[in-house]
Amino acid sequence: MKTKKYESGQALIVIVFAIVGLLGMTGLAVDGGMVYSDRSKAQNAADSAALAGALANSRGEDITTAAMSLAASNSYNNNGTSNIVAVTIDTLAVGSGACPGTSSGYDINVQITSNVKTYFAPVVGVTEMTNNVFATSRSCGAYTIPLFDGNALVSLGSAGIDFEASGSPVWNITGGGIFSNSSDCKSVKANGSYTVTAPSITMVATACGVYGITGIPITPSVPPYTWDNYKETLPPTPECTKNAVDLGSGNWEPAAGTAGTKIGSKLDLATTAMHFAPGLYCIDSMPPNNVGSISGTEVTFYSDVAGFDIKYAGSGAGMTASAPTSGFYQGVLLYIKPELDASGNLLNTQELGLRGNGNVDDINGSIIAPSASITMFGNSNANGYKAQFIGYNIDTGGSADITVHYDQSLTYQSSYPASIQLLK
Repeated sequence: MKTKKYESGQALIVIVFAIVGLLGMTGLAVDGGMVYSDRSKAQNAADSAALAGALANSRGEDITTAAMSLAASNSYNNNGTSNIVAVTIDTLAVGSGACPGTSSGYDINVQITSNVKTYFAPVVGVTEMTNNVFATSRSCGAYTIPLFDGNALVSLGSAGIDFEASGSPVWNITGGGIFSNSSDCKSVKANGSYTVTAPSITMVATACGVYGITGIPITPSVPPYTWDNYKETLPPTPECTKNAVDLGSGNWEPAAGTAGTKIGSKLDLATTAMHFAPGLYCIDSMPPNNVGSISGTEVTFYSDVAGFDIKYAGSGAGMTASAPTSGFYQGVLLYIKPELDASGNLLNTQELGLRGNGNVDDINGSIIAPSASITMFGNSNANGYKAQFIGYNIDTGGSADITVHYDQSLTYQSSYPASIQLLK
């Protein structure tokens, strides 16, 4: 049988269309694979560029320069033809909730537009394909947080009386409130002819936790603090490797080349006034309870003595000192290492008696003694203690007249480093 000529022509047309179809499928496979590969590469470059910008901000360097440089190192050099790289920066204000604590920061947005030339797809009219990828990172600055929500008087005992104003004391507390960690009723109490003024009382106990004190806003039933809650917020432990230098006449200065210098039982000079030059001093053995006046500026006193117990030698003796205004111990005037039982519960094994008698103009800084019963003696003047008191419990001895002005700028705050993260 003979094939007609017009039938062979139809076969040629079918073959041509088949070839076009095969080329289209090949283009889809080859060119599509290239576009997909470029998209993955561009996304990785955008992610890396956004993180580079965030890291640059944490180092105080230019965000845009760092992001563009990293993108260029990954072959996206913003040449305007094969690729376009755009970096935009959004400011995150303090209090916006985007960054933790008191820190501000930035969201760094990187967009890469990449044009990929095709090899087979031009057969079907597609000479170029485009990828658009995005990445956002966040850079938040370092920040600080006051200990125990900025309360001026903090008692960490989990049971019993945490704060007591009995007899005829006058407590005038400003800048921060009273916190009680005890879950017992009457854990914050007053008896006799007392006066207690404060911005607030916050406590673990229910409303029964306050006894005899009126006129102060109360927040009951808050979650308790445990050692694991706050141990990382406390100041670091100093080295205490050398002895302090005795300058004579009751004057001391720290030894060179160490973070902390030991004074040990040198406080046993009884009623002798002792003055300390700026530095960190470690009390590594227990002095008697009748020490004389202690003074100094830019000083921190630290002790790891388990049964720490110190009181001053009568009227006129006390502490007139201020904490460092910079460094690891900024705002720390006195830190007594806490004592714990085998289960990690806070013990009440230490005593700290603070005597005023009008000599407290310069008592600035945090007094951190979680295992100590803190007793306030004598009378402070109108300037008062510019301090935060953290103890196992706090009370007054006799008819003390105590003024506490809590000022965050003068007390210890936990420091947290800058942070970066890739959001999307």
